[in-house]
Amino acid sequence: MKIYLPTQPSQPQSWEDGLTRPLRLAVQPDQDLQPAAPVAAVQVATPINWHRYNNQLAVLLSLIVFSILSYQFVTHYIMTAVVVEGRSMAPTLEEGDRFILDRWSYHYRNPQRGDLVVIKDPGHQDFAVKRIVGMPGDTLFLKDGAVVVNGKPLLETYLAAGTKTFCSDMKDRFIMVGSNHYFVMGDNRNNSEDSRFYGAVPRARVIGTLFK
Repeated sequence: MKIYLPTQPSQPQSWEDGLTRPLRLAVQPDQDLQPAAPVAAVQVATPINWHRYNNQLAVLLSLIVFSILSYQFVTHYIMTAVVVEGRSMAPTLEEGDRFILDRWSYHYRNPQRGDLVVIKDPGHQDFAVKRIVGMPGDTLFLKDGAVVVNGKPLLETYLAAGTKTFCSDMKDRFIMVGSNHYFVMGDNRNNSEDSRFYGAVPRARVIGTLFK
């Protein structure tokens, strides 16, 4: 350590100057006493936990598979979105209308007369929407443009005013609906290929009913 003393003042001292005064010291630390520079920390690479990533990948794949299976189950057994094509159900259903096909309710109850149903169309091997008019065991008589079910005229308020129901040959027809079969027709009777052409539909071909 080095100590520096002040120089003698240039003016003569008075008698007070003879009094003892504390020395003024200036202290300068030696270079050797400077604190050492901090040492940079050494970073150690953390090993990758492959087991953790494998578990996360397994969970993700399980969720994807579960989602696909759930979607397939819901659309095949519970409900499906459908879009109407064509005008065989006008004015009740118009082309482009969107509905939900309820597949589930027919697992615990039978179709009823008046239900709007989606069927596997026997005429074209695709899907079609029709209305149930005749139930299993019913007798239908198509006479003079009217529909008579079990001896009574069928009240069809869903048809457009003045609608007549004829067969393709314009002749009267007597029909007996077989067991576990349903006689279906479109509401647009003059523009619908239905049971008047391909007969009553087996229950197995009735997929479900429509609701908005």
